[in-house]
Amino acid sequence: MFLHVTQTDEVAEASASLLSDKLEYTVSGDILLTNTVYTAVYKKVFTINYFDTNGNLIDSVYLLDGASRSFVQDISENEESLTVPIDQDAFLKIFDSMEDNQLFKEWYWLQEDSSEVAWKDFYKEPAVDSMKNAGTRVMNLYPVILEATAKDSKGQNVTVVTQETINIVDGQEVITVNEPDIQFSFHLEESATVLEAYLNFPATDKTGNLISNKEWYAQPSLLIKVVQKTFKSGGIFKESNIDTTVKLYEDKAILSDGGGIAQVDAIKEQNIIALEGNTTVFYFSGLVTIEKKLTGSNEPFIFYITEYDDSTNSYSGEKHPVIVKAGSKATIELPCGYYSIIEDKAWAWKYQSSITQNGNPIAGETAEVVLSVGKNGSVKTKKDEQIGNIIVTPVEFCFTNERDTSKENWFNAYDYEKNVFNKVEP
Repeated sequence: MFLHVTQTDEVAEASASLLSDKLEYTVSGDILLTNTVYTAVYKKVFTINYFDTNGNLIDSVYLLDGASRSFVQDISENEESLTVPIDQDAFLKIFDSMEDNQLFKEWYWLQEDSSEVAWKDFYKEPAVDSMKNAGTRVMNLYPVILEATAKDSKGQNVTVVTQETINIVDGQEVITVNEPDIQFSFHLEESATVLEAYLNFPATDKTGNLISNKEWYAQPSLLIKVVQKTFKSGGIFKESNIDTTVKLYEDKAILSDGGGIAQVDAIKEQNIIALEGNTTVFYFSGLVTIEKKLTGSNEPFIFYITEYDDSTNSYSGEKHPVIVKAGSKATIELPCGYYSIIEDKAWAWKYQSSITQNGNPIAGETAEVVLSVGKNGSVKTKKDEQIGNIIVTPVEFCFTNERDTSKENWFNAYDYEKNVFNKVEP
């Protein structure tokens, strides 16, 4: 036989030794046969309810009248003092309920009159005292989350996945990251939310086929948007803009190290454009250098750098003409993307050319270049510590010409005459 004693709202006084302050206590049959008298003392119960983003109850915590606990506690781990949540089951469950691109920020207290109390205003206070001051014995806590979305320059969604760690404290890091296209971490600060992201795009060729074991982003722009969602019962939420600082890194190693050239867009910092306080657009570009080698001549030669067009699956996009004199170089800045480089043979009809990219020979008469950022990207930047400027290393192509012996008997490919006009006085 088992007797279950459960707390109710009634209060009864007794002068007995306390055996348990649990809401439920089991007395075995053997004890019931003794001469001892057992008295149940009833106290008021205060309830903390935790809800998920759909309005479902995920955890309830019951506190007796007079309990002094708040919502966090200090612990020591590896000789380091940490402040961690007491009701960890609720935190674990809300983390598990997050979508891939959502990050749990904090709870807030939705009171019976629909007024809202921010986490920072009550989490350090005794929970029972807070409820008494509000004239209630039930505290309903709903989640506040951060949601990140990203789009590439073509307006396509970019996958954003996060992995959370529980450490919900003012001013401390609350999120670390894992997989796949954009990986990022959030920091909560008094004045702003800081999102630090690094590129993790799988490399593709111009037709979109994956290139194994490579990571780069070969598009001219990337949009990252962060919003805050405050949920209520029934899954209803309000969306609000928040002051977000977005920092973009080339790869995880740079982010973790916290040094070096952090932002891949550092070539043109003025091109970071904040929109509506919660959207940041990054623009990416690279440099291409064309060198022309031809012994004994300073003739000009024309090259065309043509962008790859997805709609035609060919190099038929915008064409950029570049004029380079023999024995010299020309450098052009282009948005990240896929390009072909070809010499205008109608202009250089007397010559045969060979091509190298960064010193490596290229077969044929057309060179291809991928201007990309990221871990294996071709756009490389470094900071000049003396002058503080960002130095960009161009992708270099060298076109070396040799005379076609079958056309030796032709006149020069161009002639010019300098005309001088003297002013005639009346």
